[in-house]
Amino acid sequence: MIAGAAIRRSVIGMKPNRFARTIVTKITPYTRVLIQFSAHLCIQVMNIEPESLDAIDYRILKALSEDGRISDVALGEMINLSSTAVARRRRMLEETGVIEGYSARLSLKALGFAGTVVVMVELGSQAENILVEFEREVVKCPSVSFCGFVSGDTDFMILIHVSSLDEYDKIYREELSNLPHVSRIRSSFVLREVARRSNVPVIFERGKAGATGPRR
Repeated sequence: MIAGAAIRRSVIGMKPNRFARTIVTKITPYTRVLIQFSAHLCIQVMNIEPESLDAIDYRILKALSEDGRISDVALGEMINLSSTAVARRRRMLEETGVIEGYSARLSLKALGFAGTVVVMVELGSQAENILVEFEREVVKCPSVSFCGFVSGDTDFMILIHVSSLDEYDKIYREELSNLPHVSRIRSSFVLREVARRSNVPVIFERGKAGATGPRR
């Protein structure tokens, strides 16, 4: 199942002026996306104006991002709100798309996928049909967990999780090297993971700055 797709290309022109955009965020049997969620909260800011959320909403979001299975009763006790009010707010956040869904956070290391490879791909051309053909084929690669169209001196960034160098060699030969219109591939192995956040703290700082009191 693909959770993200190509974003409208209304601004593709000269390379220095390109905007970063996500092409695919894909969950495979082996791996999860670049950002994993803690039993899983994904905040999407496109379906609702952030200004319409109050401090209580952000406290609910923070709690759910830490424990997506928490009950309305427990959540209400945590933020000093009735379970009925919590349920109403949670439903609103879900229906407006702020909360996209809930899922378990998988341990890649426990599943044998301790290695992370960042792959930078440069295409031979940036013509619209070339980009479309590449994007159509890259989403078919079962080992690709993330692919984004990026600015800078390359075209696409891909994230792959592997169990060994031999496995990446196999992925390179069978998947990456067969992608269309590729002129250059650069691969970097992550030596140490420094940070992995489901939702960055600045999201919840916005709630503190714009606190307006609870809605009834």
